[in-house]
Amino acid sequence: VGSVRCVQETDTRMMDIADKLQEMSSEWAQRGNANYRMFKMCDLQWTTFIIGSEKYNSEFEISGSLVACACYGGPIAVMNRKGNFLSGGTHLLKDHIGIFNACGKLTDKVPWKEKGDVVRLEYTADEVLVIVTSDGHIHMLKPKEEGLMVVRDISKKIENSIIEGAKVHENSLLILTAMKKIYIIEDLNDCEPKTICEAYSAERSLLASMIEEIIVLDESISGSKSMEILFPCAEGGLYRVKDGEAIVINAIGEKPINFEKILHIAISPPNAGEKKGPFLAFFTESEDIIIGECNIDGGKALKYTTDEGAPDSLVWTGAETVGLVYNDRVILAGPNNTKAEFYVESFKGFYCYPEVDGIRILANTACFFIEKVPAVVEAAFTPASLDPSAHIISAYQKYLAGDPRAEDTLKSIKEDSNKSLSEGINTLIKAATCEFTPEYQKYILKAASFAKNFLPPGQFNAEELVQTVKHLRIVNQLHVQKYGRLMTYAQYKKLKPKQFVKILMRYHHHFLSNEVYKYLNMEDKSVIYEDWAIQKLRCSRGEPEEKLFEDIKKKLSECPNLSYKKIALAAEKEGRNEIALSLLKNEDSIKDQVPILLGMKQYIPALNIATTNCEADIVYGIISEMRKAEVPMVDIISACAAVEGAISFLVSYAQQRKMINPSDDTLSSIFEIARRLDQKNPAHQEPFRKLSAYGIGEVEEIDQLIDNLHVVHIKDLEKRVSLLLTKTAKTSFQRIKPFIGADMDYQLMKSHEYLGMKKKGTDLGEKFLRSDSIFNTIMLVNEKAVLTPIGEGIAKKLNLDRKQYTLVRLRAAAKCNDWGQYMEIIKKEKPKINPQFFAQTCMEFGNKELAIIFIKQITSPDDKVSMLLDIEAHKEAIEVAVFAAKQELIDEIRARVKIDIDPFIQEALQKRKKQAHFITKNY
Repeated sequence: VGSVRCVQETDTRMMDIADKLQEMSSEWAQRGNANYRMFKMCDLQWTTFIIGSEKYNSEFEISGSLVACACYGGPIAVMNRKGNFLSGGTHLLKDHIGIFNACGKLTDKVPWKEKGDVVRLEYTADEVLVIVTSDGHIHMLKPKEEGLMVVRDISKKIENSIIEGAKVHENSLLILTAMKKIYIIEDLNDCEPKTICEAYSAERSLLASMIEEIIVLDESISGSKSMEILFPCAEGGLYRVKDGEAIVINAIGEKPINFEKILHIAISPPNAGEKKGPFLAFFTESEDIIIGECNIDGGKALKYTTDEGAPDSLVWTGAETVGLVYNDRVILAGPNNTKAEFYVESFKGFYCYPEVDGIRILANTACFFIEKVPAVVEAAFTPASLDPSAHIISAYQKYLAGDPRAEDTLKSIKEDSNKSLSEGINTLIKAATCEFTPEYQKYILKAASFAKNFLPPGQFNAEELVQTVKHLRIVNQLHVQKYGRLMTYAQYKKLKPKQFVKILMRYHHHFLSNEVYKYLNMEDKSVIYEDWAIQKLRCSRGEPEEKLFEDIKKKLSECPNLSYKKIALAAEKEGRNEIALSLLKNEDSIKDQVPILLGMKQYIPALNIATTNCEADIVYGIISEMRKAEVPMVDIISACAAVEGAISFLVSYAQQRKMINPSDDTLSSIFEIARRLDQKNPAHQEPFRKLSAYGIGEVEEIDQLIDNLHVVHIKDLEKRVSLLLTKTAKTSFQRIKPFIGADMDYQLMKSHEYLGMKKKGTDLGEKFLRSDSIFNTIMLVNEKAVLTPIGEGIAKKLNLDRKQYTLVRLRAAAKCNDWGQYMEIIKKEKPKINPQFFAQTCMEFGNKELAIIFIKQITSPDDKVSMLLDIEAHKEAIEVAVFAAKQELIDEIRARVKIDIDPFIQEALQKRKKQAHFITKNY
């Protein structure tokens, strides 16, 4: 009996849903040939807060507040225009910014006690809340930062000018100042304003009420193929900023449509619809609406008039039409006085936000959505529709009612019923994705599933139905209070799966992200596990290290091929050095391990890793970092002595740097002490004796051998000597000899040894040949031969690609002091190599003048100055610091050099001033 009652209740509920769907068309509003609708997404809870066991009521007016929404149904920030949160609220929530999810649930409250007027409250594309105040402060709040606001003061960078307006564009920020200047901040982390326009017309003033509606046209959509900025003038016309110049225009379009005073301006959201776009909309003082393409000069445009009066603002409904927002309604106006009108029940105002597929409306009690009725929904639910999908709905309704005519309804479709029925099923599947309510989706999909039973086997592929159900379940899961994101299916499909998961992870929804990956059969879940581990470290500050590490290790074991670099960095940042060191043991990349260890000042483990893998340049980098960190010379030598084989690297490092900077006493000391330490080690004597017996013998040659074999562990010298004496090595020597054509016993002996190791296939040989010392391998064969076709044959023997061989040739030319050949190779090969490599090569082999030329091509001023000081190019270093306007670099130069640098500073300042004058005059 209970089962029968349950079935009856289910059937009754389904019949109620069927009745609602059949009546939905009565709520549509027609504008011209198109239908539009408004539906409720959810009830909003932001008028009541429960914190702990206390309940607080906060009646506030949206119309009297600053409101910001994040796209794709994201969070909402609310702030009173005077700076106090929710003017009618309780004392607990005053002087705060309220952060809500899209369902109106309070997720964060941020203290706000700034004195400056709030010029802009807006979310970036990455959902960072940006608050700009008139006194030059930019406040930023990232998702899930729990009220930790980042503040940047840019007042000095904008000449202490008052900020009159600001606009977020994607992830950058546009600023207008009282000094008639426009700046852009491309990276909000650095907050470095760049001047776009020196001054817009002083005769015309910016329409103050329109500062919030500044439009930015990217290079990809503007007609000029460069960034343009549009904003209205108070006296009429439109400011158009292009290529650093602001002009006033009074017309738009290929066939110019003139306009006078503009009251409102809006641009349709990016990626909104399949039509060419985005589009611009203007509302003028004479109540004209002008719609045009972003190509101001050559695009299409149209104008029509409305008699509704001036709206409070303009807002686009996707890419379809523009809405006029009034205090109690939204009107979608069209040509010939056609309009679709929607009243919003909100006694204290409402806020409209343009999404890619419609308008999200925030009222006091509910969230609504206005959209164009999709064609598939019109086909299925328009009264008297002849579309097969409408017949299927009718048949399914009869089936639920127990009417035997349900089958007859499906059979009544024309002779090509199988094809038409299949099309109708596909239409219903698409129509289900256009509904926001899960009950409506379920009903429509059940109707489609019912109809497919009347198709012959193989006529309909059910995979599309299965995939649609999967995607709908994901989207519907977002709407629950826990996640609180009112994303529509159309918005979801605009995102790629990885973009969607990225949004989830911003709010630490790792479980849901993992389920999405499983559901959609996506690979490489490492990004989810990586972010989970980082958040685990941040949120477990009081937990014992041992337990925390075990928890992280257990979880990360579920994801193979995971990079531990970012997790180790996060552990180091949180002061969990032991966890960071343990995690780094699982990291395969040496280049990722070493920088983290250096940041933790773990020099010995870093040296151990680099030396074990025979990475000479990395060892040199570690030693350089230790010197830069002002580690005492004794500690540097002790650290190298503690790692087997590192002393040989230290000897070579000091010797090479000594060639570049002979006056460096520290290098001399390191070289001499390390050299004595190396030669006095009894463990090293036996290998040297065997080499001497083989015919090398002389002390000077043994010393040279030590220097040239710096990439090899001391513990492997015994192994290297025995390889040198093997028959295999001698055979390899005979094989390589025709390529060399030179009588250089010492170099041949070395190549003999290296090729012997490769032929033998030992671990040592593999490590050596995959290290950055390939140059030494070939150079020891014959440095002159590298620059001839003979060298190419050697390169093939060692399996070098073109880029590696070009690097070897460059270093060979440098070592031979053939700088003409060096530049010829660069000109011919045009290798895609950082200028820092060229500069370091020139420094290493003593060409100071050419080194300076390459150093100036490096982008980082800090690196430029450091390298210029290494070669005692003091004047050039000061010039770089002055042009970069970095006082800390000038202070660093003053501390490192022993001469008076003030004359150089004055000379650099004069040069900078002349250059600025030249640019201003000519451009």
